[in-house]
Amino acid sequence: MTQPIENSNEIAVLKQTLAEVQAKATARKARITELETQVATLTTNLSASQTELQNITINTPLRTMAESLSVVPDIWIAEFKKHFKVELKDGKLSVLNQDGEPALAKDGKPVEFTRTALVGLVTKSDNAAFRPFDHITTVSLASGGGAIGIPGAGSVQAYPENRATDAPKPTRKLGLR
Repeated sequence: MTQPIENSNEIAVLKQTLAEVQAKATARKARITELETQVATLTTNLSASQTELQNITINTPLRTMAESLSVVPDIWIAEFKKHFKVELKDGKLSVLNQDGEPALAKDGKPVEFTRTALVGLVTKSDNAAFRPFDHITTVSLASGGGAIGIPGAGSVQAYPENRATDAPKPTRKLGLR
């Protein structure tokens, strides 16, 4: 018959090893929980930073542009975002269509983020989706009826036939005679 082997030393060593492994596992679980908390905090901070960067680089200039283009900038921005996106590329703001391609002017060139380029892009378009822009976009900053070069606008400077001649003007007689 086989002789009983003295296992008490081996059992004691195995119990000690098991306790060490369990302690390491507990420490690792605590470290994992700590790291998950750090990841969540960093993700929140990253999202906040990205939002702030988006506001500084894109939303604020877009709001400023909308305020210069329209008396209702909130509606103008909402309509603009239905059709276009603004992104920062190579340090410059770029106007993109919803597919992510550069928005093209009527001459086929990419539209710059300038007042005149945006006015040309969204107004006087054949696209029916852009019709609201015709009503909410201030095309010209001219005021009053004296805009030069527009017939019937009250300006006499642009039309030579309306210029005053050297002929004497008739005098008016005022008062009692």
